[in-house]
Formats: sequence, C-alpha cells, structure tokens
Amino acid sequence: MENISNIKPIKSVRVTLVSNSHRRLLLQNAGVLRLEDFLSDSIDDEVIIISTNFGLEIYYYTTVDYFDFISEAVKFYCLKKTNIDDLRFENNNEEHLVYQAFCDALLTFSQYPQIFLAYSKKFVRIKELHSNSKYIIPILDRYFEDVLKYLELNRVLPHSDKLMKIRQKKSQESDSYHVIKALILEILSKKHSN
Repeated sequence: MENISNIKPIKSVRVTLVSNSHRRLLLQNAGVLRLEDFLSDSIDDEVIIISTNFGLEIYYYTTVDYFDFISEAVKFYCLKKTNIDDLRFENNNEEHLVYQAFCDALLTFSQYPQIFLAYSKKFVRIKELHSNSKYIIPILDRYFEDVLKYLELNRVLPHSDKLMKIRQKKSQESDSYHVIKALILEILSKKHSN
C-alpha cells in the first residue's frame, strides 16, 4: 500500500492575458507540445497542457510545487509573441483548488454554447492524445464528468445532443478497441502455443 506522504496531488497553473479584449492562443499547438515535453522532462513527471483562446491550463502531478519554474518557462516560451508583463498566473497547488478552477472554467464556458462545445471537443482530443496518462487525464475526466452531470441535472447543458454523440462515438471506439485487442491477444496466444 502506498504511503500517504508519497501520494502526489494534482496541481495546476493557469495562464491568462491581463487584457482579455483580444483573445488569442498564447502558444500554437507545436509550441504547446514543446513546452509540455520540456516541463515533463524537467519535472520528471506527468504534465498536460490545455491551450485555449482564454489562456493555458497546465496540469502536473507531483509532490513539489513547481509554480515558479512553470511560470518562468511559460514566459520564455511566450516571449516572442506576448509581452510577458501581460501574463497573469494563477497557482492551484491543492487538488480542491484545481477542481474548483476546472469546474468554474467549464461552468463559465457553458454560458457560451459554442465555446463550451469547442472546449469539450478539445478535451476529448487531449484525452486521446494522452491516452497513456496514468493520473492527470483520469482526474480531469472525473472533473469533466462531474460538470456535465451538474449541467444535465440542471437542464443547462449546451449542445447536449452533440455532446451525447461525441460520448457515444468515443464509447463505441473504446468498445471496438477492446474487442480488437482481445482478438489480437487470442491470435497471438494461439500462434505462440503452436
């Protein structure tokens, strides 16, 4: 059994522009992937970045608070296209703060149906991209499902039909994947037994 002191809580750093009048990506996809790789290698643990027109959400899973390090890295990566004095950083170094920030963002997005749908699709793509995530994606997925349930319960889930289709498609793909994997394993086991 894992020692309680060794449990690594999820943490996050949210980066936004001070002036939200001109919303844009702080980093393009290639820059996000480079920053994610750099942080993951430097921290030596799981790091996932969600980039939107509202800013960056950087999630990491470790016992150490890397807020200062991550902030400096983001400033460096954004230096070319952004005045670093215009960046605002929010440190969420406890799981309940990460949960609250994630849920608050989704609830805010839900007031703007197109933004909510775009974020939901992005989240699904990030889940696919990081399908080998052991900690962060399962935690964020739980948060995401909590918000969807809340919105469904209160009958304010934007684009519920489209979201249902996305979820069903992913479920079917997952079921197909498991069937194919089982067939491959069966074929391989028969091949090795012959």
